[in-house]
Amino acid sequence: MRKKVEDLESERKQHLSKMAMLESLVEDTQRNLKASTLEVRNIPFTSKIKSNTDFCKIVVETCKRVNIQRAEIRNVFSVNSKSGTGTVVADFTSIILKNRDILQGVKSFKKQNPNRHLTSVDIGITGQQVPIYISEALTSKGRRLFFLARDVAKTKDFKFCWSSNDKIYLHKDVETSRIEVKDEVQLANLRGM
Repeated sequence: MRKKVEDLESERKQHLSKMAMLESLVEDTQRNLKASTLEVRNIPFTSKIKSNTDFCKIVVETCKRVNIQRAEIRNVFSVNSKSGTGTVVADFTSIILKNRDILQGVKSFKKQNPNRHLTSVDIGITGQQVPIYISEALTSKGRRLFFLARDVAKTKDFKFCWSSNDKIYLHKDVETSRIEVKDEVQLANLRGM
């Protein structure tokens, strides 16, 4: 009986190890699939905005400052929320286009306008003016880690928390090195510091 229990425990450990490896492989695959994808969040959806053409126009207008053409958008779709605003997800033809042109363009806009957000009026949506947020499209695991990392950043006085290429980073201040957040266990350890 004891030998059988030991064999079963050993087999269970092997299965858990293989599951962790497969989960890691799935996560890496999802990261690669989302590598050229951005989210434009907090879009006030009206009755006039309902087709992929409308979503493409929103993305082109949002990226106008960096001169993105419609042909550079491979796919676009929306995700509605209960609040009347939603997210437009755009997949571009190139990861370089997403990183160098669009995300750097957004950073430049923020530097040039430190007291102002990009708004719905800036991208041609009439009605109430609401801030628009542009970010990388994270995997579901990445979104959860980013949410938890921002919480740790607030409670443990980290000055910076950001995502880059679907990886999450924390930075205490400019003098310390950045920390790449790899899993929830690491965040729990940081929370316990």
